[in-house]
Amino acid sequence: MDIDATLTMEGEGNVEEELGRGKMNKKLSWQLKSPFDKEGKAVSSKADNQNTLKSSEDEKLVKKIIVLLGKEKRRGRKKEGQIDLYADDNSLRKKPYKLYHQKISSKMFFLELSDIKFVLDDKHIDIALYYLRKKECYHPRDHPFRCTTTDVLFDNYMALVYKDFSEDASDEFWCAGDNQLFLTPYVWGDSRRCGIAWTEVDKIFFPCRLPSKDDEAVTHFLLGVLDLNQKKIDVYDSIYSEPYEAGMNYMQMYARMIPHLLKFSQFDKNHKSFGNVFNKFDIRWQRSPHQTGSTNCGAFLIKFAELLMIGKDVQQF
Repeated sequence: MDIDATLTMEGEGNVEEELGRGKMNKKLSWQLKSPFDKEGKAVSSKADNQNTLKSSEDEKLVKKIIVLLGKEKRRGRKKEGQIDLYADDNSLRKKPYKLYHQKISSKMFFLELSDIKFVLDDKHIDIALYYLRKKECYHPRDHPFRCTTTDVLFDNYMALVYKDFSEDASDEFWCAGDNQLFLTPYVWGDSRRCGIAWTEVDKIFFPCRLPSKDDEAVTHFLLGVLDLNQKKIDVYDSIYSEPYEAGMNYMQMYARMIPHLLKFSQFDKNHKSFGNVFNKFDIRWQRSPHQTGSTNCGAFLIKFAELLMIGKDVQQF
C-alpha cells in the first residue's frame, strides 16, 4: 500500500470521528473530497441542480402564500361562517375563559388592575392571591417561611355564619349545616379553591372585606395575616394604622372562630409548633403605607401580601 493511500485512509477515519459517524459509513460527503475528482464534479453538479429545484419550489410556495393572503385566510382572520367569540359589546366575550375558578368575561380585566380609578372586585383579589400562592409553591427558596392564602369566598362565609357561632360556639356548630363541608377543607387543603393544608404552613394570608351598613356595597379591603406559631393576627390597613371600631369588630370574628375551627379539625395533632392551646388569637394593627385615592385598597392589599410573603417590610411599597 502506497503512502498516499495510507494518508487517505487516516484522513477518512479522522473525519468520521470528528463528525461522530459510525464505522459502517465509509463514504465521505462530496464537500470533503478533492475538487479534481470526477466523481466529486458529478456530485457537485447534481447538488447545483437540487439547489435550482429548491429555489423554484420556494418561488411556487411564495406564490401560494400570496394567493392565500389575498383571500384573507391568514391565521387570526375570521373565516366565513365562523362564530364570533366577541359579543356586540366590545368589552365582553361570548365564551369567557377561567382563571382560578373565576370566569373572565371582560376584556378590560387586566387593564383594570393598572387603573388607579377602578375599584378592584373579588375576582381581582382572588386571582392575584392565587398566583402569589403558586409563586410560593414553585419558588420556596425566595420565601423565608411557608405560607398560603384564602379567598374572598372564605371571608364571605365566615361573616355569614359568625352570628350563629356567637350563639353556639360548641362542636355541634361545626357539624351542623355546611360549615364542616365548606370551612374545614380549607384547613386540610382539600378545598378546590385553596389546596394547601394549613398544617404545612406557618402563616395564612386572608383578605377581609368590610361590608357597608346595608351589607351590599363594598366599603374597604384590608389584609389579615394569621401567624400560627405566635397565635396572632396581624392586620394591614391602607387607611388606618391604628384599630378602629368597624375594623376591630370584623377582625374579632377571625380571632374567635379560627381557634374553634382548628380545634374541631384536630389541628394540634398535625402541626409541629402550634401546641394544644386554642385561646382567642391576639390582634395587632401594623403600620403600613396609606393609599392616596379612595379606590386603591384592593391594590394595596395585593402588594402588602406580595411583600410580606418574601419577608420584606410593607414600608418598601
